[in-house]
Amino acid sequence: GRMVQSKSKGAEMEAEKILERMGSRDGVGRDVRHYNNVMNRIAMGGKSNAGVEAERLLMEMIKLYKASYKEGGMNTVNGDSSKPASTSAASANGMDMAPTRSSFNTVIKAYANAGGRNAARNAQRILGMMEDPSSSLGIDKDDTDTLEMLQNNIAPDKISYTSILMAWANTNKSGERGDRDA
Repeated sequence: GRMVQSKSKGAEMEAEKILERMGSRDGVGRDVRHYNNVMNRIAMGGKSNAGVEAERLLMEMIKLYKASYKEGGMNTVNGDSSKPASTSAASANGMDMAPTRSSFNTVIKAYANAGGRNAARNAQRILGMMEDPSSSLGIDKDDTDTLEMLQNNIAPDKISYTSILMAWANTNKSGERGDRDA
């Protein structure tokens, strides 16, 4: 929406309030696109806490996704609780909140844009989550179909690595020294 793209002061806070209101209303579903839009607004705002704020939303998405993943087999088909949903239908319900590559890249960019002492280390930690969806998203290692699909959807790309480099460049400007492999 327009508000998310606005460059006015406080737009990211207003966008986040709308996201929260959407979540508290029955029938008004939030999905990954809504979260990504708000996280992008936060990342572009460049505030010193942008990385932390964007990561908080990413973790909220992951929590919602994990909950729907865990109850996946218990979902119902057409309201008939005697019939468990097919795996694909259960996955589709939870996929509305499955973070995308863009979700993770936006958090990395938020840390890079914010700079600060630990920006690059935090950005690199997010990159590690992209590289290991089994542990970061709580997916059973035996669920190879879901893992493969998620790996394809969140594996780091050129933007991920470029943003990590930007985070290191901005971190060093703000005075962090020491081991770059952390």
